[in-house]
Amino acid sequence: SSVLDTSGRPLERGLKYLIKPALLTHVGGPLTMIDLNGSGSCPFYVGQGNVSGSNEIPVTFNPLVDGENLVRERKNLKVAFSTARRTCTIWKVGQQDPWTRRSLIETAGESSSDGGKWSNYFVIVRDQRLGGNIYNLEFCPICRFGYCGRLECLVEKGKRLVALGVEGFALPLVFERV
Repeated sequence: SSVLDTSGRPLERGLKYLIKPALLTHVGGPLTMIDLNGSGSCPFYVGQGNVSGSNEIPVTFNPLVDGENLVRERKNLKVAFSTARRTCTIWKVGQQDPWTRRSLIETAGESSSDGGKWSNYFVIVRDQRLGGNIYNLEFCPICRFGYCGRLECLVEKGKRLVALGVEGFALPLVFERV
């Protein structure tokens, strides 16, 4: 079935959406690009911005299936930040940390081959714990990298970063059309 935004409308290819935490807390706001290394160059990381929303950056969704204009649950898609300021905007799974078994979600360019063809395909699944139009983002490609999981948040260098988790603490999300 179609993934729905906060107004109950199906998500569409190419339209802009803010990805926000479904649970309102004082901890973190919408997902945004984080310059973790302070270099101003790729890769950037996906993380949570401030609650105030001053650094909100919308995303677009690109379903794998050509001609598919609606975003559907459990169907492969690419996620990209919609900003003119940076060239590397497409989300991908970074290298797995051997100690934590987590992989940060990074951004890359369209032609990036780091991690293979499937490292930048995600699926959206309904959050069974919370119901409604609340979802989780998952990574589990067809070619089986040896690890799958839902996206969760962790704190590194004082920033709330999104990672492919192994703990099972999936980040519940909603999609707000811009």
